[in-house]
Amino acid sequence: MKRKIISALLVLCMLLTLFPTTVLADTGMLPPPIQSIAVDPIRAAACAEVRLYVWTAEPEGANWWDEQYTIADPGTTNATVTPGGMFLATSPGIATVKVRLYDEGRQGNFEQDVQITVFEPIIITTQSLPDGQVGVPYAVDLETTGSPNYWDPVGDLPPWLELHEYKGTATLKGTPTVSGTYQVNVEASNNYTSAYAYFTIQITEAATPTSAPTSPTGSDPTGTEPTGTDPDDFSGVKMTQQPPAWTKGSNEPASFTSNADFADFLYVKVDEEIVDEANYDVEEGSTIVTFKPPFLESLSAGTHLVEIASVSGSAYGNIEIKAPASQKTKPTAKPGNNMPATGESNGQYPWLALLFLSVLLLVLRKKRMLQQRD
Repeated sequence: MKRKIISALLVLCMLLTLFPTTVLADTGMLPPPIQSIAVDPIRAAACAEVRLYVWTAEPEGANWWDEQYTIADPGTTNATVTPGGMFLATSPGIATVKVRLYDEGRQGNFEQDVQITVFEPIIITTQSLPDGQVGVPYAVDLETTGSPNYWDPVGDLPPWLELHEYKGTATLKGTPTVSGTYQVNVEASNNYTSAYAYFTIQITEAATPTSAPTSPTGSDPTGTEPTGTDPDDFSGVKMTQQPPAWTKGSNEPASFTSNADFADFLYVKVDEEIVDEANYDVEEGSTIVTFKPPFLESLSAGTHLVEIASVSGSAYGNIEIKAPASQKTKPTAKPGNNMPATGESNGQYPWLALLFLSVLLLVLRKKRMLQQRD
C-alpha cells in the first residue's frame, strides 16, 4: 500500500513539472490573478539604454511570463522600447511604458502602464586641476552638466583646501602651506544620480625673491620692462597700461591694466608682498587694478614693482612714487645790517661836499656883513 502511495506522488510531481498549468487547473490549485506589477528600473539617464523587467507582482504567489513592452506615451523624452524591454530616451521627462504579460492565475494577458523618469546625467566636465605654489592663493571652479544639487569630497581633502558649494556649483579654494602632490576626489549628485571625479594637484615650493639694486633710470630691478611680461613666464600675460609717476599729496588713484581675463584674477603684489584687497579696486577690461590714494601715500619715494597675478599668468609693471615738490620762498633781509655795501654810496659824496661848501660860504658872508656894520 505504501509503495502505491509513493508511486502516485512521484507521478504527480512529474506531471507538475511537465504540465504545471494543466495539473493545477485540473486540481483547482491555480495561483491568484495578478492585481499589479512593479517594473525596474523606474528611473533612467537620458541617452543611456537600460533593460526593463517585471520584478514582482501582487498579490503574493502570482505567476507570469512572456513580458512584452511598448511605448504608451513618450512625453518629452523621445523614448523608445523594444518588445524585450530595452528602453532608451534622449531627453529628460517622464515616459509611459505599457507592459503586457501572460498571467497564469487568470489564464490570460495582464496589462499595466508604468512611468519611467528620464533625467539628465551628471557629468563633471573639469578634466584636471591647475598646479599651485606655496603661499599663493588657489581657487578653481568645477564645471558640470546635469544640474547637481550637492557636492561632497570623497575622502579627505588636503588640509589647506576647502570645497565651497553654492546653488549646485562648486569651487576649490585655499592657500597651500606645504609643497607636494595631493589627491582631490569629489562627488556631484542630485536626487537621481551621482558623478565622481578624481584629480591630482602638484604644489611647488614658494618662490624665492631675488633683490637687485635699482638702476639710476629707475628701471625694474627684475629686468622686466614696465609693459612687458615676466621673463620667466611664457603665458603671454602682460601689463598693457600703467600710470605716470605719482606724487605724494596728490590724493589721486593710480591704475594698472593686465591683459588677463577678469575671471582669472587672483591677487596683487607690490614689492613681492600681497596687497590687502581693501587697498585697491579691481574691475573688468581686461583686468584693471586701481590703487587707492592712502595706500600710495604709504609707499616710500622711489620705484616699486607691481604684479597682477591671474590663473593664466602674471603681469608686471612699475610705479614711481615722488616726494612732494618743495616750495621756494623769497629771502628776507637780516635786521640790523643796513650798512651799504662798498661802492653803493659813491654817488652821495658830491652832494655832501656841495652842501658843506654852501654852509661855509653862508657863514663867511654873514661874518663879513657884521664887520661892515661895525
